[in-house]
Amino acid sequence: MRIHFIQHVEFEGPAELLKWAEERKYSVTISKMYNRDVFPNAEDYDVLIVMGGPMGVYEQEKYPWLIREKEFIRRSMNEQKIVIGICLGAQLIADVLDAKVYKNKNKEIGWFPIRKKSFLNKNRVFGPLEKEYTVFHWHGDTFDIPSKATRIFSSNACKNQAFAVANKVYGFQFHFEMNDESIKKIAENCKNELIEDKFIQSNIELLTSKENIQKSNELMYTIMDSIIKYR
Repeated sequence: MRIHFIQHVEFEGPAELLKWAEERKYSVTISKMYNRDVFPNAEDYDVLIVMGGPMGVYEQEKYPWLIREKEFIRRSMNEQKIVIGICLGAQLIADVLDAKVYKNKNKEIGWFPIRKKSFLNKNRVFGPLEKEYTVFHWHGDTFDIPSKATRIFSSNACKNQAFAVANKVYGFQFHFEMNDESIKKIAENCKNELIEDKFIQSNIELLTSKENIQKSNELMYTIMDSIIKYR
C-alpha cells in the first residue's frame, strides 16, 4: 500500500499517521505545498491523505496552489483512489464535491467530544466504534455534507464533523493523528487564536491530555485500518 500525504504548513504534518503507515510497512511520500512540491502520477500512490492548515479553501488568491491541489484531489477521486481529508483536508474534499465551506458559528479549539450517528451501527468501517470519543479540534470553518455523502460524527460546536462517500472518500474535521509534539507546534504557531471563548481551551488544557492523545490515536488506527480493509 502506497500512501501519499499533502502537507500545507510545516507545523501540521502527518504526526502519528506516519507511525501507523510505518508499522504496516506502507510506503510514504509527501507533497509539501509550502515547498511548491509536485504531485505524484496516478500509478505511484494508492491512498491520498490531505492534512490540515490555517488557510481557507476559498483563499485561492492568497494561496494560488489551492487551485491545482483541488484539481489533484478531484483527479484522485476520479481514478478511484482512497481519499482522506483531515481538517482543512476535509474542507477541500467537501469543496471539490461542490459542498459549501464557510465560517462555523463557533471556533472549536481543544479536546471536545464527537458523537457517532446511531444509524451507522451496521456500517463496516464505523459500526464497531463507540458512540463517543474525545478528540482534538482546531478549526474555525465548517462544511455542508456533500451530496451522496453520509454524516458520520457531530459535536456540540460543529454539526458536521465527518463524512464518507461510499468506501473511497472520507472527510474528518477533527484531528485524530495528533501527538505531544504536533499539538505543541500548532499551539505555538496559532497561539493568537487561543482567546477566551465557549469552545476554545487554554494552552495548558491543550497540552495536558496524554490519555486523550492515546485514545484518539487508537481511534485513528481503527478507522484507518478499516478504511484500507474495506476499500
